[in-house]
This record gives sequence, C-alpha cells and structure tokens, in this order.
Amino acid sequence: MRGWWVLAVLVLGMAGAWANDSSVVGESGRVRRMDGEHATVRMVREWVKVDVYPAYYDVAVQFVFHNQGAATTVRMGFHESGYGDGAGGQETGFQRFQTWVDGQPVKAERLPAKESNIIEEYNTYWVKTVPFARDQTRTVRVEYRSRLGDNTDGERWATYNFTGGNWAGTVAESTLLVTLHLPGSYLINPGQPMMQKGNQLSYRWTNWQAEKGFSVSFIPIRPDALVVRGMHYSDNYLIGEYSRVMVQPGTGPAPLVLPDAINKQGIPFISLQTVADYLNRRRAPGEEPPPPVAHLTWNAATQQATLTVRERCLLFTLKQPVMQVDGCDIPLPAAPFLSTPLAQFGRSTSRLYVPLRPLIDALGSTVKEVNLPERYVAVELK
Repeated sequence: MRGWWVLAVLVLGMAGAWANDSSVVGESGRVRRMDGEHATVRMVREWVKVDVYPAYYDVAVQFVFHNQGAATTVRMGFHESGYGDGAGGQETGFQRFQTWVDGQPVKAERLPAKESNIIEEYNTYWVKTVPFARDQTRTVRVEYRSRLGDNTDGERWATYNFTGGNWAGTVAESTLLVTLHLPGSYLINPGQPMMQKGNQLSYRWTNWQAEKGFSVSFIPIRPDALVVRGMHYSDNYLIGEYSRVMVQPGTGPAPLVLPDAINKQGIPFISLQTVADYLNRRRAPGEEPPPPVAHLTWNAATQQATLTVRERCLLFTLKQPVMQVDGCDIPLPAAPFLSTPLAQFGRSTSRLYVPLRPLIDALGSTVKEVNLPERYVAVELK
C-alpha cells in the first residue's frame, strides 16, 4: 500500500504558528513543528486549485498574508509528507515544485522534518524566507505536481490539508476547486459534501481556523455500473454517503472492482452477493455483527444460485428469466447473468446479477427510487 499527501506549512523563525503555512525551528540540522499562534501575521485568504489526472495531480495555491504589527521576517515553508511502500529514505512524492512571493520566483530549500517513528514515512519542508514591513500585505504562491496515492485495490486519491490554525485570528476565506481530468467511468468520493458541476468539485469556507484535511478518491468502474444508496455498510467501497459517478469521453483503465448494481438495457440488476452481505452486516455502531440471516450458495453443475433469507428461499437460474420463491415460479423482466470475471489477488472473481425490483419485492422491501440517468439506485432493505 502506498500513499502520498501534502500540506502547506509556514515556517516562522523561532516564533510559532501552525497553519496552511506553519512554524518550524531548526533542531540539529532538522526541522520540527512549533505550537502557538503568530501575534501579528494573519492569513487573510487562500485559493487552492487541484487538477487530478490518472497518474498524478497538479496543485496551485495562492495565500494572502497581512502583517498587522511591526516589521518581521518569517521563514515560510511547504510541508510534504509520504507514507507506504517506497516512502522510506526521504523519497519525494513531488515531481516538480515552484514558489513565488508577490509574483517573483523564490528558491525553496527542501529540509527534512523531525524523524517519524514509522519506518515507511517521511516529513519534509520546502523552506524560504519572506520579510514583512509594518502593515504589509504579501501574496505567496506555490505550485507542485505530486504522484497520486494508490493501493492494490486500484483506488487512487489526491489530498490537500488545510493547516492554518496558528496564524493571527481566523482565515477570512478559503476556496477549493478540484477538476477531474479522468477519461472513462469512475466512482468519485470527495469525502465530504461538495458542489459538483460536470467534472469539477468545489467548496468554500469563511472565517475559520483552516484546519481540515481534504481527500478525493476515485476508482474505475464499468460504464454500466450503478451506485446503490440506502444500503450502507463499511466494507464496501462502492457504497458511500457522498459517492458520485463521473463519465468523461475517452477510455479509462480497466475496472478492478465488481459493481453492486448494473444497468443493462434500461433494467437495473443487483448483485446477489451485495444483498446477502448487507443483510448479514447490519448492526448499530459499536455492536457485534448479529448471526447471519442470509445464506447464498452457487451450484456450478446446475448454474443456479440460492439465496435464503430467514424462512424465505429464492432460486435463480443463469440465463433463465424466472425465479422461484419458496417453490413458486415468478417471471423476471430479464434473465440473471454472470459478470465478466476479474483477476484479483491470484484468483478469478465474478458475480451473479439478477433484476432488482423482483428481488426486492420478494424480500418484502422497497426500491425507493430508480434514477438511471443519475446512475443511482436507492434501495431500502428490511
């Protein structure tokens, strides 16, 4: 597993502030964070633009600082961190880094931070010195390119950490704009509710301490995949409170996960495994999982799947548009089908998909909404 993250930090000589730019001091040739709030320098506003591509992301950040007191000099830095396989040895996740003060390019020195207790992790600062006259306002700009975080499941993510709590007062305004340049079909999870317009996500904070971590993750999915809402359990990535499906022209990478639901010729299908897993994992926060109420079996010889839920037995036959509910035949609008197998962790996996509405009706539950243009199926299971 590998991850990369970055956050802006300001280095204030020997006096402390910990913000989107934060205070650090020298310590035996290394640097470390300092606590406290700067007495006179305030971060007035910041603007963060993140452009996400399949293999990397570009970030442009502009800070406006105002010195409310006597002339002072600060050492400004940008904090870069990484963790996971390959992060040892102070390896950088940045592919480029540039910074400016009032439109003039400034050289930044990359210095290691205090050593982490975790072997596969590093912390460094890109440091520069910036003088402030009395009552002076200065604009600081940082641009960099970073590798995406990733893991073996195919999920990738871009992060930005707002860390502005150690400047004088609050930050009047912070604006975040994320543009996703991802050809193909993806499931997007920004981790918090954000405004979405096309392939752009945005958010704005006002009069705050600017202390917040942001991460947008994405994973390639089938073009016909649907997102199931109302069936929440923690172990399934495809079900998230703020998930979005985004499709842009072009061919993306091959999917590495099997979706919970699929739109096939206008008919929503759902994975039997998804339904069984959900029914067996429902529990209140902090409670132990209850005894399983759903049992799913597959008979390769007869090409049949049996889903038993409490006292009810549902039988599905591959490529046959009919299901048996407690021995009674019920017609289906389309026949169940097996998904194309995916090779994961040295084994081949596939799922059996059945028409959604008849299955939900047979379980005595409801489909609250089927909204295919928006790629969501809202389901309530009892």
